[in-house]
Amino acid sequence: PFLLFAEVKRASPSKGRIATEADAPSVALEYAAGGAAVVSVLTEARSFHGTLADLAAVRRAFANLDETARPLVLRKDFVFSRYQVAEAYAYGADLVLLIVAVLQGGEQQLRDLLAFSRELGMEALVEVNDEAEVRTACAAGARLIGINNRNLNTFSVDMETTSRLMRTIGPNVPVIALSGVRSRSDAETFRAAGVRGILVGEALMRSSDRTAMARSLLLNA
Repeated sequence: PFLLFAEVKRASPSKGRIATEADAPSVALEYAAGGAAVVSVLTEARSFHGTLADLAAVRRAFANLDETARPLVLRKDFVFSRYQVAEAYAYGADLVLLIVAVLQGGEQQLRDLLAFSRELGMEALVEVNDEAEVRTACAAGARLIGINNRNLNTFSVDMETTSRLMRTIGPNVPVIALSGVRSRSDAETFRAAGVRGILVGEALMRSSDRTAMARSLLLNA
């Protein structure tokens, strides 16, 4: 199945304020109703206006949903320590984002954080943006790779990044396309390219009907 990672995102460095008053658990339930497989919750405060309390509130909001059918919860932040991985677990995350570009310890640091995440019963979405980062992710044993179409240094978006880097990743590692997905046609393009899913934040947050847009992005409406 084609998967939607739907993001609770109030603001960002590249777009500024998006939906600063948004209530994280309410948004998460709208996403769940739309069929999202994963709800990504930003917990970074300065640039993204997110908190760990948002993460906990989203997980609590799913308490009344069937545990086997509810969306998984992803902590999205600049995670570089075991302490932050443990925080993610304590606040209810099922998944944690690990961005290769921010891990100064390279492959060994990534390998350690992947192992610790799995010890706690979580998995990691490993984010990459170029060929060298793909090699690091694969060598460290990433089981789920997110290809960011946005360069974190320049904020420029190149939608070809995903299709280009996918060719360097083995067929057994699912790939999620990150950043720049704004419409159903974008989703169709990525599905045709063979990605397992897409992560969408800003476009969903700005939508007047997030549930309907989630269904549309899943190509179900």
